[in-house]
Amino acid sequence: MIEYIRNKYPYMLIYPDSHRNSIKYGVQCEAGWHPLIKEMIDIISRLDIRKEVNIFQIKEKFGCFRFYFNTSEVSNKHIIEVVRDFTIKIDNTCELCGAPGTISKSENRVQTLCEACNIEG
Repeated sequence: MIEYIRNKYPYMLIYPDSHRNSIKYGVQCEAGWHPLIKEMIDIISRLDIRKEVNIFQIKEKFGCFRFYFNTSEVSNKHIIEVVRDFTIKIDNTCELCGAPGTISKSENRVQTLCEACNIEG
């Protein structure tokens, strides 16, 4: 996932406190969410005409999608709407395979999973 962003939108990964081209905390979610995250970032890039979006972290927390970023006030409203809409989609998608899913709790983890992945796990 990080390679996709680095190759297509390197300006989004420039962290203000670093000279490296990376997200400070990385991407911490499974591959089932990656297609939707890529689609969301592609849409954000089209809204980000000044190339001011900086992504700080992409992760799963308690089974839900989290996307931390910074941008200017000019493009902020539309980008926030895109992130909100995709968060709803991703939160209802199996983190492992990308099928429709729901929150699943195990002894050690809370994750969004489809029925098949929940049974396998």
